[in-house]
Amino acid sequence: MRDDELTSATDDGFVLDVAARRGATLHPRTAPADDDVRGGVRHLLVGRTDGVPWSVTLLPGSPGSPGSPGSPGSPGTTARDAVPPRIVWCCADPAVTAAAPDGPGRRFGVRRGGPGPGGCLGPGWTVDDPGGVLDDDLVPLVLHWPPARWGPADERPARLDAVLLGAQGLEVTAHGWWAGAAALDQLVTLGVEVADRLRRTGP
Repeated sequence: MRDDELTSATDDGFVLDVAARRGATLHPRTAPADDDVRGGVRHLLVGRTDGVPWSVTLLPGSPGSPGSPGSPGSPGTTARDAVPPRIVWCCADPAVTAAAPDGPGRRFGVRRGGPGPGGCLGPGWTVDDPGGVLDDDLVPLVLHWPPARWGPADERPARLDAVLLGAQGLEVTAHGWWAGAAALDQLVTLGVEVADRLRRTGP
């Protein structure tokens, strides 16, 4: 399936699009009471690409509410801040986690923000990549994103928050956008490509 065959699905249909493209299994789950999305639904997408096992947890977020004062004999409602959507791709393959900080010492991290020059990504990024994993082929996947929905009547390019290697594995995170099949597929591609390079690169 080509990228232009991924639909600009609304609501949760974009997750189904990517699951079909990737041959992944989708597990809709009701969020537990202590989740950011109280009483809402989150999705767990589980797949494998080029030998790299991965999962994506998608939390659609929740709108805020202003709250209201109570009337005589009844309590008011508490104001609640809006919770933006959040998407987390993860690979816990031991061949990848062996490089985590508590392992042989290999490090990898890309974060939006920070005072540094950002290396090959330019200003506005913090890069911790002593092994040179972030090559020219990965740069466009980090910087340039297809559109997604940020809110009602607000469609603009998605964006990445971070790619971090830690003790639990490799994570690729984004927040604030939803309903972008091509953007979600790119997030999966970025995670798979970084994980594959980490597996092939010695500590």
